[in-house]
Amino acid sequence: LYLKRKAYFQRKIDFFTFYKCETRDAILEFNDGEYAIAEIKLGYKDVEEAKKNLLNLYDNMVKKPKFMCVIVGFTDVIAQDPETGIYIFPVTALRP
Repeated sequence: LYLKRKAYFQRKIDFFTFYKCETRDAILEFNDGEYAIAEIKLGYKDVEEAKKNLLNLYDNMVKKPKFMCVIVGFTDVIAQDPETGIYIFPVTALRP
């Protein structure tokens, strides 16, 4: 699935299930070969669980991601966790 944001900006998004971590994540692949990991949650109350899942996944990866984030359905907060560096933002921040 290719998403287009303006004519010059394309990213590939793949969805994987990591059985060892038992979590569903989105892998955002950038044109330069780098990638990011996102966990998608409906509400802010699930952010702590999502951060724990991402850190567990990070520990088991050979090639580390450029960044990790939690995309939340219902929140108006955009933040970066100071301890983990994980970004937290609402799904509406993805719109062009």
